[in-house]
Amino acid sequence: MNYERQGRLEGYPPNRPQPHTLTERRYLKPKAESIQLPDSETNRPLVTCDNPAKRLQAGNFCSNCSAFSNDCFWKCDACNEGEWGFYTRCVDRGKCCTTPCYQLWTP
Repeated sequence: MNYERQGRLEGYPPNRPQPHTLTERRYLKPKAESIQLPDSETNRPLVTCDNPAKRLQAGNFCSNCSAFSNDCFWKCDACNEGEWGFYTRCVDRGKCCTTPCYQLWTP
């Protein structure tokens, strides 16, 4: 019996690990002063001394403008099976779906 069918009848099996959960993440570009040019003119990649963990953004991103919007986020459960969410600026400008959205606050 597959998980989908079993999930509808009995719930997720308690002795199995939980399925993967996707998390929205992206890295910001490193600051220009932290980028070091390679020693030669070959096509080697640029090197940065910037810590990538400090540039990681994880959380909510606007479906319209891709802005990081963990502070104030508007979620729509009706459109695209609940996968759409919007930044406050896009909602204020009317650049969001026409179905009712609800506001999420993330401290």
